[in-house]
Amino acid sequence: MGLFGFGSKKKEQERPSAPEQRLQLNRRKEDRYLVKELNTNYGEVIDVAKTGIAVMAKSGSLDVGDFVDLKLQEMQLEASVSAVQTKRSALTLQQAVPQELIQNHLLLPQDLPLTPKGSFNKDDIFHDKDIEINRAIINLMLEIDDPNTTIEKFQESIESLPKLKEMLLKRANSIEKARAARVEDVKSAITRLGFEEVREIVYEYINYDINLSNTRLSNFKDFDLYTILLNHIFKKFASLLHFNDLKSEGRSLLSMSYIGAVLMSKEKDELSSYYKGAKELFSLEMRLKEKIELDIDLLDVCRLYFLETLGVFRYIYDGFVLAHLLLTPSLEIHFPITLSERKLKFAYVSYLTILAQKFILAKDPVSGHMLFNRLRRYGLSLQEAKEFLDGIIENVNLQLAKIGTEKRVAHIDYPSYSFTIEAALGKNIYSEYFIGKIAAVNKEGKRVALRYEDSYYAHKVLEAIVQNDSYAFRSMPYCIVPCEALVDEDLSLDQFSSFDLVVFRNIDQLPKVLFNDFKKVWNDFEGKIILTYAKESMIDFSDEQLFGLIREVVVDVPSYFQSPSIYLKMVQNTLSEIKRFSEKASCDLEDFKEGILTQRSVYLRCLG
Repeated sequence: MGLFGFGSKKKEQERPSAPEQRLQLNRRKEDRYLVKELNTNYGEVIDVAKTGIAVMAKSGSLDVGDFVDLKLQEMQLEASVSAVQTKRSALTLQQAVPQELIQNHLLLPQDLPLTPKGSFNKDDIFHDKDIEINRAIINLMLEIDDPNTTIEKFQESIESLPKLKEMLLKRANSIEKARAARVEDVKSAITRLGFEEVREIVYEYINYDINLSNTRLSNFKDFDLYTILLNHIFKKFASLLHFNDLKSEGRSLLSMSYIGAVLMSKEKDELSSYYKGAKELFSLEMRLKEKIELDIDLLDVCRLYFLETLGVFRYIYDGFVLAHLLLTPSLEIHFPITLSERKLKFAYVSYLTILAQKFILAKDPVSGHMLFNRLRRYGLSLQEAKEFLDGIIENVNLQLAKIGTEKRVAHIDYPSYSFTIEAALGKNIYSEYFIGKIAAVNKEGKRVALRYEDSYYAHKVLEAIVQNDSYAFRSMPYCIVPCEALVDEDLSLDQFSSFDLVVFRNIDQLPKVLFNDFKKVWNDFEGKIILTYAKESMIDFSDEQLFGLIREVVVDVPSYFQSPSIYLKMVQNTLSEIKRFSEKASCDLEDFKEGILTQRSVYLRCLG
């Protein structure tokens, strides 16, 4: 597979005329569903499929091969006994069970509703007093590295930034620059200093000085270093991955995205205390906290601000969203997105950049471990990856020294962490079976479809799979496609040519018009594909075409109802994450031992 052009020239991807033989993970012809309060004349139903059923039959009441009349609720069905065990018997049905009957009795975790404490006034975005300042800053960032820029373009933006204008005139009238007359206007200052020196002054302002004056994120540790470090990291990763950042658009978007946090802190001052650093800024917990407080999150606010108000980053913004999805695969997306090869590449570069930012600035070992594994794919050993990052830090510190500040970015140590699926699921027969299937996909398979009952936790398990230290996934360039958010446009195979792994999240919500495009990707993509879909979508009933395509590779994420230890493990892990995010949360394991909740519900109850 291609690595954004890294290494030798990529050969044109061959497309086989027929699907190749793939590892078969599932021999069932139909999905099975755990149900509640569903009874037969032979006992309570444990699980049911379209033409099969398992009941807690009374001892000795059924024998293999028996033909019986089965009463299921008010339905009369003909069935044959296919298996008898100590506590359960399986029957094959001659007629299909209606989808509605199963759906009405599905056994699923309780998902608590989100009840926001307040709302974000979107009109405040359009009347933000800093909007013209931010517009000028972004325009400068987009022009600063453009070889075709002009004095006029620079002049207009600088005139809108009093502090930058003052810096420029002061430098132009310094002793070593002063000539016969004093410079009083921006155009003359630019002419006297020259573009290169003006660029240095602009870099100093947009990368450092504007962060010193930001009072809304006063609890953000090392915020004065945030932008300058992020810019240096992005430029190095864009070069390493051969991503052409036209007019520095991607770098500008990523470095200015904190504006969303500023705007929400203006709306609700309490939120500013949660923006404690790079780790929190890019966390799932922060996105949920924003939704709880204001019924909106940073991705929504930035979209309103950049796309609808300033009219910038239109052709790359969705890549910023996809980068957040790589960071937190459980993340909910509340607006439609479109795909393109450029957006997907930008997402992966941004993802690595954010991991590095969290590792270097927030000292997060988890992000560091993930980053070092991903850099393996680009030919960097552990030592070379450390030297690569230390080189970035050295360049940042040289620039900090040049602008006269004593603050420095600390050099890194090797990250100490490890990823296993057991850490998410615990050890039990269900997780062992699941892990065995995933290990087989890692070793010899190319496709797997994960069927889940709890979306948040299933995608947390997905994260453990793609980061697992024992699997090749950990170093593969990959992308996540949120099928539920895609608009009805093209889903081209060529968009994924830079990746070794593609994850289609919630494939059951893929727009119907994109099915044929997806089928081509499924059959012809050379790398690995992971799908996820919800049990409650019942695709073997509602989308037989999709189910027929993926049936042999469906693997169930272990159910809370089959193993209570999995549920307790989920709650324990979630509470640990919440505690690391904020000491203000006051939940305890005992609060969740009555009933079965989704992971999202645990977050909402503890962060509310």
